Parts: sequence; C-alpha cells; structure tokens
Amino acid sequence: MEAIVGKLSSPSDRLKPKAVRRDHGSWLVDGMLEAAEFERVVVDFPLHAARERDYQTFAGFIVKHLGHVPAEGESFHHHGYLVEVIDLDGHRVDKVLLPPLKNLPPVAARSENS
Repeated sequence: MEAIVGKLSSPSDRLKPKAVRRDHGSWLVDGMLEAAEFERVVVDFPLHAARERDYQTFAGFIVKHLGHVPAEGESFHHHGYLVEVIDLDGHRVDKVLLPPLKNLPPVAARSENS
C-alpha cells in the first residue's frame, strides 16, 4: 500500500503534539508539544535554557511565563511573536497561535502585554 500512496501514518503519529507552520509565517502549536521538540521545529523562538526549565511542554513554558494558567484568548509577546492561547481543554493549554509581530497591524502588535 505504501508503494502506491506513500508512507502511511499510524494512529499514534496522528495523535502526537505538533507545531504547524501556517500562511504568513505564523505557527499553530499543540500545548502538549515537548519543549525540546518545539525548539527543534520553531528555531527562532527560544525557550529557557534546558538546565533552567522546570516544565516539559510548550504549555508549561506559557504557564511559567505568565505565572498562572491562562484564559482562552490571553496573549503576550515573546521574541518577535504574539503568543495567543486560542483553545483550552479544561485547565490545559490545548492550542496556541504564534503570529510574527512584524505581520500584525501596528495597533494589534502594540496592544498586548509583553
């Protein structure tokens, strides 16, 4: 089958947390993506040095940065990106949108916390 249609993903591959590059340079990130994998994929968005991390996932980075579990729609700036929590699953950060600030209208880029 793979010879005809290419490599087939397993059900577990489809469930793995991901970061997906979107139009205009933004990223859609699963909050459960491991911090090391996030840094491997989104290379221009540094997290804390590995030895200084007390979190394992990108959602953990967000909670550490904010100092609390965010609300849906909460955002902040980090290294040229707007970090916007777009979906929660209960109290868990599920989906995060990372549009580059350079691609946002000037008023929107200035109006968020940094």
